[in-house]
Amino acid sequence: MRQFTREDISSATELFNQFYGAKYRIAPEQLEQNSFDSGLLVPEGSFITEDGSFVLLKRSPYGLFPGPEEGVFHILALGYSREDVGESLVRQVEAVVREQGGKKLWFGADLRHFFPGVPDTTPELLGLLNSCGFRPGSENVDLERDLADYSDPEGTFDRVGNAEFRACSASDVPLLDEFFRREFPRRWHYDVMQKIEIEDRPEIVFGVFVDGACEGFALTQEEGCRYPVAGAVWHHDLGANWGSLGPIGVSERVRGRGLGGAILAFGLEGLRDRGVRRCIIDWTTLIEFYGKHGFIPNRRYMPMSLDLS
Repeated sequence: MRQFTREDISSATELFNQFYGAKYRIAPEQLEQNSFDSGLLVPEGSFITEDGSFVLLKRSPYGLFPGPEEGVFHILALGYSREDVGESLVRQVEAVVREQGGKKLWFGADLRHFFPGVPDTTPELLGLLNSCGFRPGSENVDLERDLADYSDPEGTFDRVGNAEFRACSASDVPLLDEFFRREFPRRWHYDVMQKIEIEDRPEIVFGVFVDGACEGFALTQEEGCRYPVAGAVWHHDLGANWGSLGPIGVSERVRGRGLGGAILAFGLEGLRDRGVRRCIIDWTTLIEFYGKHGFIPNRRYMPMSLDLS
């Protein structure tokens, strides 16, 4: 067992794709982007064995935005040839986290993550983590549908009053920033504003505006983006003309007026009009809410964490 390096990315990606299956296929640049390029990788806690089994450890984004706790760590990805090798890797990671004063170790759920939990296609991984002391949370899912024939099923635009919906422009970015600081100052603020900067395309965010202020948003992604995040990491499985939507939210002061459903419908219609077919909404428990718009579960995850306190 030795420390994982950038030179190991290609072989690790191959094992990743074998281990997690076709639904979770990635490219080497994605693994490099979410590990070394994230700025959060813990090199001394990331290992590879002689047979190519590997584990990648990241720290929480403590200090980047409000919310993340110091001393929390995340396993970005783990792939192994045999259960005893996998257990050895997890135990080694646990030892490093303890040495660094870690309080909690999660599988996935990191900033620039692949997994919000253990996918249900890998029950052996769930069993291994359980044997290592990890405990489950509440299941979450990724939802999908084909947008070719999508239309708003609830007619929400008939009930939104003076609200205006539009794809954001450069002049809307300060309004978006103010909205996030006011309503969602944590991970969503960081993720969306960074995504706009990297893509240099503010129109990937659909906004709802009331009396000149931004009161809601939906982040979208589609084929050709530079930096696929969240559910967009599975774009190889989604196929050509893929798309994703989320996160999405509206401000507290306008809730109850149907604007949440309206900005969802507006974003999905916008993706449809851009030619998107198979679309993903990731890491959610709101199956009924999105189900009204034709989305059904396609991936299921079980959050797993190890309490070290």
